[in-house]
Amino acid sequence: MYHALPGLIPSGFVGVDIFFVISGYLIGGIIYSAVLEKRFSFGNFYARRARRILPALIVVVMAAFLAGIFLLDSKGFRELSSQSVGALIAIPNFYFWEHTSYFATAAEFQPLLMTWSLGVEEQFYIVFPFILLGIVRLPAKFRLLAIAGLTLLSFGYSILVQSADPSFAFYMLPPRAWELGAGATLAIAHHDGFFKPLAIATENLLAMLGAGLVMVSMFLVEGAFSIPGLAVYLSVFGTVLLVHFRDSWINTHLLSLKPVVFVGLVSYSWYLWHWPIISYLRIISDGAPGPWVLLAAAIASFFIAIASWRFVEQPFRRPVRSSLKTLMAAGVILVVALTGPVFGKLTGGWSDRLPEIVQTAEAIRLEGRGICLLKYAEFELHTGDECNPETATIALLGDSHASALGPGLRLFAESRETRVVQHTKSACRPLLGYTTSTLKRPGLDKACGRFLNYAIADILNDDSIETVVLAGEWRTMPGWDLRTFTAGQVGEIVEYPIALEQGIGDITDVFVSAGKEVIIVGSVPKFETDPMSRVIGDGLPLRQKLRTALTGINSKPEQLSRMLVPVDDDMGVTRILRDTALATSRATYMDIRAQLCTDDDMCRYAEAGKPVFFDKQHLSAFGSRSIMWAHVLSDFALTTRRSIDTSAPVVTENHHR
Repeated sequence: MYHALPGLIPSGFVGVDIFFVISGYLIGGIIYSAVLEKRFSFGNFYARRARRILPALIVVVMAAFLAGIFLLDSKGFRELSSQSVGALIAIPNFYFWEHTSYFATAAEFQPLLMTWSLGVEEQFYIVFPFILLGIVRLPAKFRLLAIAGLTLLSFGYSILVQSADPSFAFYMLPPRAWELGAGATLAIAHHDGFFKPLAIATENLLAMLGAGLVMVSMFLVEGAFSIPGLAVYLSVFGTVLLVHFRDSWINTHLLSLKPVVFVGLVSYSWYLWHWPIISYLRIISDGAPGPWVLLAAAIASFFIAIASWRFVEQPFRRPVRSSLKTLMAAGVILVVALTGPVFGKLTGGWSDRLPEIVQTAEAIRLEGRGICLLKYAEFELHTGDECNPETATIALLGDSHASALGPGLRLFAESRETRVVQHTKSACRPLLGYTTSTLKRPGLDKACGRFLNYAIADILNDDSIETVVLAGEWRTMPGWDLRTFTAGQVGEIVEYPIALEQGIGDITDVFVSAGKEVIIVGSVPKFETDPMSRVIGDGLPLRQKLRTALTGINSKPEQLSRMLVPVDDDMGVTRILRDTALATSRATYMDIRAQLCTDDDMCRYAEAGKPVFFDKQHLSAFGSRSIMWAHVLSDFALTTRRSIDTSAPVVTENHHR
C-alpha cells in the first residue's frame, strides 16, 4: 500500500524492517538449534534457501526482463539487465547503492528495486552460520551476550554511516544487520530459556504495546533517507515485542486469523510481483499514473501472487532430490536465466531493437547536461583548458541548470571566436554570502560556499572575462535552505526571498564593480512529467499504446512540441532577478522561459522528435543549443561598451542593498 499510495502510509517502508526482524528470528533460530544439535549442514541449509527463494524470484525477474524488451529504451534496459544479474546472484543491493545519486534513475522507475532487501537477507545468511559456529564454542552464558554485542555494533555503525553515506546505510548489510540480528538474538534467548514467563495480562499488555509501536512507526512523516530513524527504531522494537510474547491474545487470536495467515503465506510472491507492475505503470505513463490505477495494480498483484504461490512456490518447497542435486539444478537454471540479462549488459541495452526516433533521443541524452559540473562534496575548481580556458571572455557560473546551458553557450562563443570559462556545481546557486544546505546532503553547505568563493575570485582575477552569466534553479526546493556563509563558516538559515535578493544583488555588484557585464538567466520550465521519457514513449509502439490506454495521452503530431506545465514562479523569484538586473545598466535579465513557452504556459519539450529537455527541469544538449544567445550577449555587450566607462568605478543602488 505504501508503494501504491505513499501518502496513505507515510513511513510504510518499515515493512522491510519488520520483515528483517521476523526473518532473523525464524531462520536464525533454525540455524542456532541445528548447530547446537550438530545436525547443521551447509548443503541442506542452502538447498532449502534455494527452493524457498529462487523459483518465484527467477519467474518475476524473467517476466520483468521480457517486458523491458518492449517497454524500455537502451538505458533503462541496460539498468534492468544489471539489476537482473544482481538479483539472480544475490547482490542487487550493491547495484542500487552504487547507482544512487541526484541524476540516477528515480527509484520508482526501476522495476527490480524490491530485490535489494532479498540481497541483504541472503548475504546475512551467508555470513551468519559461520558466526554461529564460532559463538557456540563459547560457554552458554556468553552466547547471547556475543550475538547481542554484534547486533549492537551493527546498530552503532548504522548510526555513524547514515550521515556520511545515507545510500550505504539504506541498502547494505553491515548497517542493516542489526535488524536481522535483533530477531536472531531473541531466538537464541528463547532457545536458551533466558526469559521467565510473565502473567498473561502483562504479556497481552506488552504485546499490544509492540503492535502500537509498529502502527505508529508506519504513520510517522519521515523521509526515506532517515535510515535508521525513529520509524525504524519503533518498528523493530515493536516487532521484537510482538514476536517475544507469542502467546499473547493479539498473536493467538488476531494475527492467527486464517485470512491474515493466508496473506503471510503469499506475501513473498506478493512482494516480488507488486513492485515491477507498479514500476512499469509509472514508466508507461511517464511517472503520472492515477492513484486508482496504482491501487488497482496493488490489488491485482495480490491475485497474481496467489497463483505464483500455488503454481511456482509450492511445487518446489518439498525436497524431491538430494541437497547436492538441488544446488546443481539451481546453478544450471540460474546460468540459463542469466543469459538474457548478461546479453543486455554486454550490448549496452540492445539499442538495435529500438526505432530510429528513440535512438536519436538517446544520443542526445548521452551528451548529458553539460561538462565541468562538480559533485555535491567537491569544491576545487576545474583547471583544465576545457573548463577554464585562458582565452575566454565569457564566464558561466551556477548549478546543474547552468551546466545544462553550457553546450549552447559554448557553441555561441565559438561562433564569435571566443571561449567560455565554466564554474558549475550541483545544487549550488550563484549567490554571494550564501550557501545551499540540506539534510539530504551533509557537507554540501560548506563545499558550496567554498566553491563560490573560489569561482568568484577566479573570474575577478581574469581580466579577459568581459561577461559573467549567472544561472541556476532559482525556485525554492522543499528541504533545501539558504544559509549565510561568511569567513568560511556556515551560518543560520535565512528566509529564501531575503537571501536570494541579497545574494544575487551582491554577486552582481561585485562583477559590475570590476568592470564586467552580468547576465542573470531565469529558471527553465519545470515539467510535471519527464519530457525525455515522453519522447521515448512516443517512439515505442507498445508503450505508447499502453500510455494512451492508461492516461488518454496520445502522440498526435501537434502534441509533440508542447506540454502543459504549472506556473513556476513563487515568492517573487522572477521579480527579484529582474529588479536586480534593472538596477544597473551593466546587467540584464534573460527570460529563458519566454524562448521555450507561450503565454498560456505551454512549453516545447521536443522539436522534430528531438528532446529539448534532459529530464523534468534540465535542458538537453540539443535544447541548450537551441537557446538564442545572440540577441542578449551581442546587443547587450555593444550597448554597455558604448555607455559605460570601464575605467571609472561603478556605483549603483545595488551597493546599498
